[in-house]
Amino acid sequence: FIDSVRQYQKSLSDPDLLTDVRRFIGQEAHHGQEHEAFNLWLEEKGYPIAPVLQQIQQGLEQARKRLNPRQQLAMTLALEHFTAIMADQFLTNPELSEPIHPEVRALFSWHAMEETEHKAVAYDVYQATGGGYWTRVLMMVQITLLFWLHILTITRAYLKSEGQGGIGQMARGVWWLIGKPGPLRQLIPDYLDYFRPAFHPWQHDNRELIRPLQEALSDRVIN
Repeated sequence: FIDSVRQYQKSLSDPDLLTDVRRFIGQEAHHGQEHEAFNLWLEEKGYPIAPVLQQIQQGLEQARKRLNPRQQLAMTLALEHFTAIMADQFLTNPELSEPIHPEVRALFSWHAMEETEHKAVAYDVYQATGGGYWTRVLMMVQITLLFWLHILTITRAYLKSEGQGGIGQMARGVWWLIGKPGPLRQLIPDYLDYFRPAFHPWQHDNRELIRPLQEALSDRVIN
């Protein structure tokens, strides 16, 4: 995320966008640190996070090697759209957030808040530096396929860690995601919105949703 945006930083002249980019870089770096701590906690609980993370990291590294800078930035746009719509769903759907351990819920809420705050930064950099429609949407198609691959891999790994890695359990896990309650299914309208030529992340303006969190979690906010 950070590198794909940073490599266009010198091409920007808008001072407001430059400020947004610096904040984006700071927030994403902080997210990385928090993810590492959370992943260690998961490992301690017996979840096989290391091999899953290794697979994801290898996939991203392979993508970065074969993509040019414009495509790398388009990949970040796609991933940022996924994180933004998932953040919105987490913050608006009590069925997802309420069953979670309070400390983990606070972490996810903070992460969702910051993903929402900077959801348009990579997109604005892409637009400001001449990025086109087809590169943007074709990269989203590729990222969507990788996203589903990783979702299925993570689901299977976690179920196996609890002795439930059979086909039946996998089917129930996938049904939970796309059937009922279906958190991934509920993302489809917002996901498809990305394919409109005139799309912009802030056309779905949910700033009011995160304002209470900005006040409650002000000690964690990166400015």
